[in-house]
Amino acid sequence: MISQDQRGFTLAETITALAILGLVLPVVFSVFYLLMSIPIHSERGLETSLEAGQAVEMVSRDGRSAVSFSTPTAAPDYGTFSWTDYTRAVPIGYSVRYYSDSGSSALVRQETAGSSVFTRHVARNIASYGDVSFVPGGSVVSVTVKSTIISPVSASSVVTKEASTLVTLRSGP
Repeated sequence: MISQDQRGFTLAETITALAILGLVLPVVFSVFYLLMSIPIHSERGLETSLEAGQAVEMVSRDGRSAVSFSTPTAAPDYGTFSWTDYTRAVPIGYSVRYYSDSGSSALVRQETAGSSVFTRHVARNIASYGDVSFVPGGSVVSVTVKSTIISPVSASSVVTKEASTLVTLRSGP
């Protein structure tokens, strides 16, 4: 038998507590979700900035070494920098071709040094061919790289960063 001192919660108190909990929990989970997604979004923004910046820096280095830039005849090529290295006993001709690899959404750098060919992905988050541009103007080439990442947390969360530079070609050997 239950004595008068051993009382539990009434049905009304239990239902009221559950209703309040039902109102508070979605707000708590929403705030928690947002706090968890902010670092991911920031990390993606940093990743896209670094990638675009590194790609532009690599193109700049090639452009500063080059004495010429040839424009492509068609996509997926962006253009080719060319120069000869006379610092060795036997001069070596270099050409660095930049092109789009739509299969991997990447900007690709293909370096030919003499008879050797080296290929590497310079930027991996290139959404379309138009996100990279090489615009020659005499001895200067304007280069723009746009890197885009779609957040895995939310498809509507897209981070796009752009880097650009003017590359002045070397005037002689």
